[in-house]
This record gives sequence, structure tokens and C-alpha cells, in this order.
Amino acid sequence: MHGLCEIDRVEEAWALLERMEREGVYPDTVVLISGLRKQGKVEEGMELLERMKLKGCCPNAGSSLWCS
Repeated sequence: MHGLCEIDRVEEAWALLERMEREGVYPDTVVLISGLRKQGKVEEGMELLERMKLKGCCPNAGSSLWCS
């Protein structure tokens, strides 16, 4: 996911995240949130943040986001 976001292929990174979740693998999604933010896709970033919260995962300080 990191590599895809680094080369602005955020849609592919999102698809990879969804595939991983279907297979029971939960990666660090901070890089995807950052990639979405860089592309101005705030709604998608917020959706991912909410998904993370529902799974009990909170982004770390490096993501510029936090759980309240």
C-alpha cells in the first residue's frame, strides 16, 4: 500500500486494503489516509478513519489524526 500511495495510485491501494480486510489481514492504514489527504479526498480519508475506529485501531501521531 505504501508504494502505491507514493506513486499516487491511491485507488489501487484502497482496493488492496479492501482485499486484505476480506482475507482477515489488517494493515497499517496511516499511509493510505495520508495518500487520500494529498489527493484532496477528505471524505474517503474520514471513511477510512471511521472504519479503523470500528475495528479498534486508532491512527498514530504520525498520521496527523487521533481518536477522541
